[in-house]
Amino acid sequence: MIDDTRLPRKQRVHGIVADTHDPKAKTYPLTLFENGARAINDEVQGEPVVVAGMKSAQLYVSYSRRAKDGTVLTLDVKTEDPDIYPFDLVDNEGTVWNVLGEAVSGPRAGKQLMRTKSYNGYWFAFGTFFPEVPIYRD
Repeated sequence: MIDDTRLPRKQRVHGIVADTHDPKAKTYPLTLFENGARAINDEVQGEPVVVAGMKSAQLYVSYSRRAKDGTVLTLDVKTEDPDIYPFDLVDNEGTVWNVLGEAVSGPRAGKQLMRTKSYNGYWFAFGTFFPEVPIYRD
């Protein structure tokens, strides 16, 4: 068994799987979301993604930032109070997205963000199934 010691074995992570045929992934320690709602704009295997989460709600989701028309969006938590649940995201065009990835107002109202193939789990599982998986760091 592979025992990747870069994180504690029972550290919980949000992992995005980019390619299931040639397993490639990236993980995001859930400790990144301890101070209220947060959105992380990043890339996984060259694809733009956003990972959003809130520890107090035990809610962690991720979406492609590439809109259906090809535009790459940048998202952030909408609220000034990071303890409000459920939080919304707002993109650089002014569209407000709920935690389900639905555009609820703004220029893209009625549109949907594409979910990533992602899972929440313990580090030892991701470290075993995806050897040398990148870990997002601030």
